[in-house]
Amino acid sequence: MYDKNPHEKPRPYDQNPHAKYPSPYDQNPHKKPNPNRNSIIIAVCITVAACAVIGVSLFFLISTLNKPNDTSKPTETTESTVQVTQTSGTETDTAVSAAAPPSTAVPTSTAKPTDPPTDPPTEPPTPEPTQDVAAELFQRLSGRELRFGFVHGSQDVTVYSDGTFNMLYHHLVYDNSIRTMQYFSKAGSFINVKKINNFTYSIRIADTYTTTSEADAEKVSEGYPTKAVEDSFGLYDGGEALVYMPEAPLSQIPESVLNKGGKMVITPNGDYLGYYCLVDAKGTRYYAKAY
Repeated sequence: MYDKNPHEKPRPYDQNPHAKYPSPYDQNPHKKPNPNRNSIIIAVCITVAACAVIGVSLFFLISTLNKPNDTSKPTETTESTVQVTQTSGTETDTAVSAAAPPSTAVPTSTAKPTDPPTDPPTEPPTPEPTQDVAAELFQRLSGRELRFGFVHGSQDVTVYSDGTFNMLYHHLVYDNSIRTMQYFSKAGSFINVKKINNFTYSIRIADTYTTTSEADAEKVSEGYPTKAVEDSFGLYDGGEALVYMPEAPLSQIPESVLNKGGKMVITPNGDYLGYYCLVDAKGTRYYAKAY
C-alpha cells in the first residue's frame, strides 16, 4: 500500500469505516437543505382543513334551506296525560288519565278569526224627501207658468206653493180648410221631491184628473171653433219629471233639454240655463223665464 498523503484532507467515508459509498451530499458539498419545506407543508394542511370546514358548512346550510317549513300541520301527540283538579271545600281530588291515543282534533288557534266574506256594499237607500226640499222647490216655482210652445199652440203648466199644478193645452189645427182650436186641461200634484244637486230636482206626478171645461174653451178659442180632446200628455200619474234651475251650468244640462231638431229652443243666459225647465216623462220640456 501507498503511504497516505499528509496534505490530503480526510473524506467523510474514510472517517466512517461502515460507509461503503459516499452520500449525494458528499458528492455535492455545495447543496443545502430547503429551509421553507416545513412552512409549505403546514400551509397546505391549513388550506385543506379550511376547505373541509367550508364544505361542511355549505352542506348544512343547503340542507337547512331545502328542509320543508310546514308549520300548518299540527303535530300529532302519541301520548298525553291529562290532569284534572277539582276543588271542593278544602279537599282536592286529582285524577290522572292514562295514555291517550293520537289526537285527531284540529288545534285551537289563538289568532283572531278572519271575518267571513261579505257581499259588496250596496248603495244606501235614498232618504225620503223632506218637507224643506219640497217647500224650497215649490216656493221658487210658485205662480210661474212653464210653457211648451209649438206652432199654433202650447202646453202651459202653472205650479202653486202647495205643490199642485194645472195644465192647459190648446192647438189650432187645419182639417179641409176648417180651423179648429183643440183644447184640454188637467190638474194634479207634484210629490216625492228629491234634490239631486244644487240645480236639479226630481219629482213624481200624482192625483191627476181632467178639468176640461167651457171656461177653457172660451180662454183659448181666439175666435175659432173649439173641440175638447182626450188626455195623451206626459204629466200622468206615476210619471217622473225633472226640474232644472236657472243657475244650472249648460255643461250639466242634457242636449235633449236644450235642442230640438238640432236647434236651440231657448236662448241661454251665457254659460247658464237662465230658465226654469220642467221635463216630463215623455220628454216634453216646459220653460219659464227666471224673471
